[in-house]
Amino acid sequence: MNTQDRKIIQRSKPDYPLILITAILVAFGLLMVFSATTVESLHYGDPMFYFKKQIVYVFLGGLAMFAGYKTDYINYKKYSGLGLLITGLMLLLVFLPVMGRSAGGAARWI
Repeated sequence: MNTQDRKIIQRSKPDYPLILITAILVAFGLLMVFSATTVESLHYGDPMFYFKKQIVYVFLGGLAMFAGYKTDYINYKKYSGLGLLITGLMLLLVFLPVMGRSAGGAARWI
């Protein structure tokens, strides 16, 4: 790649509307978790037990989102075949009696 091609490839600005919509959905999800689990959390002695746990996951998700933004997606191309292979193998794992369960004609592992 010569220097003229490198000038064409530049980092774009963040997609602020997408970030705003994501933040609104995350805030709404946190509100729902707080609303739905306050009474259940009393078993742990803290009415905000699940809410605090969800805040940690929101923070970790934000870090992953930032890392994904800073990573050049072109670098993923060299790992795409391996990712496809692993995904296919994981899809086939549900048919093993040890891993998968079937109910109502559907096979699952959770």
